[in-house]
Amino acid sequence: RTIPVPVGAEITVTEATVGNYPTTTAGTNGLSTVADADDADNVFSFVVPTPERNGEGKDYPINAIFTNTRNMSKVLIGKEVTADDTSGSFEFKIRLQETNGYLIKNYTAGTGKDTGGNSISIVTGTDGTSNAFALEHGESVEILVPSGSQLMIQEVGGKDGGDTLDLNQYKTSMAVTLQDNSEYTGSVSTSEDDRRITLNAILHADLSVVFTNSEAGVSIKFLKVDGFGKALPGAEFSLYSASDGKPPLVVSGKTVVGEADSN
Repeated sequence: RTIPVPVGAEITVTEATVGNYPTTTAGTNGLSTVADADDADNVFSFVVPTPERNGEGKDYPINAIFTNTRNMSKVLIGKEVTADDTSGSFEFKIRLQETNGYLIKNYTAGTGKDTGGNSISIVTGTDGTSNAFALEHGESVEILVPSGSQLMIQEVGGKDGGDTLDLNQYKTSMAVTLQDNSEYTGSVSTSEDDRRITLNAILHADLSVVFTNSEAGVSIKFLKVDGFGKALPGAEFSLYSASDGKPPLVVSGKTVVGEADSN
């Protein structure tokens, strides 16, 4: 918008900060420029000079330019395995979209190397979903995403050598904190069954999201009873295991003691 102002007038123009788009510079870029007398990024203050004229006798305009740069959030994605066997690599994908549903397409969220020294490039496609990238136990990778957007991270598969890992053998939990280990107060939804975490309208901060896999299992109660159904506490049981569920069974070397019937 162009407005006429008198020569010698003191002019101050202020842009209000809007959401995650703060003003990073304020100044002029035209054939006629003036110095900004205010140090604030979102304030442009100057005294209107005598106008300069071009060859046609017309005044050069003074252009007050405000530049906005979107805030970005750093997200460190980490992998931990608490099972006895921590081998294998686990594959992840991210999905990015604005809170209004607009997909963030063809966006490079991260390039470089993970903490294990492996090259990683994470780029969203036309559906806002990235290519798969792999992390092993203890590894992490950092991505950069627009603050205020919705970020979904999902564990989608895994491999151990040339074999495909069955993720159902693990119980997967997800946790998000700030990178200084303080509490993250933004909106988060998780689905352990789908191994997915979604950060809604992600805050402008440095975050850490950790996926932890522990061995999935069931609780078994060992109870020894006599012929009358009375519990006999103290009975010892030896545990055996077989990977295919068929004999011969292998002794695990573990012994458990039966408990008294609490019913």
